[in-house]
Amino acid sequence: MVIRHFVIDETKDSTLSAMYVDGEFCGFILEDGPEKIKIPGRTRVDSGGPYILKPIQTGEFYKKYKAKYSHRFAVLVLGFPRHSAIMYHLLNEVTQTRGCFGPGLNAGRYLTKALYYVRNSEAAYLRFYAKLDKIFDPIKVVFTEDVELYIHRETPWEMFNGVKNVDSF
Repeated sequence: MVIRHFVIDETKDSTLSAMYVDGEFCGFILEDGPEKIKIPGRTRVDSGGPYILKPIQTGEFYKKYKAKYSHRFAVLVLGFPRHSAIMYHLLNEVTQTRGCFGPGLNAGRYLTKALYYVRNSEAAYLRFYAKLDKIFDPIKVVFTEDVELYIHRETPWEMFNGVKNVDSF
């Protein structure tokens, strides 16, 4: 499974991307803004990849989502050179990201604050989780196939129109 985030736009403090899973649009992703010097919990992850998704059965989000949705795992992303403990989780505002990825089915921008936001985060997260749950082996607590994440800081239109090569990472 290949997951790709393509930036749509960014402000000083927020980044809005489109998320595709195996080439299918799966929702928007809200992240923190770019920073040259990493500020813990306030700097988006670096572009590149492949980064590896790992199912985990510990931590705050696992406990919360297991209780509310009967989820069998939470989603951790590994391999970022400047970041650790990056996860996909429900949120609406960039102040809730803590450096992580917040999915949403709808997105917008506050004009007065110059910040992006997402809405319908629960529906987007559940859609994304369902895709991962299909390839989860609960006995081995692993995915039965590799799940790779690529972060592109080009727009999806540049990538899909051949301006940039999607397979160059």
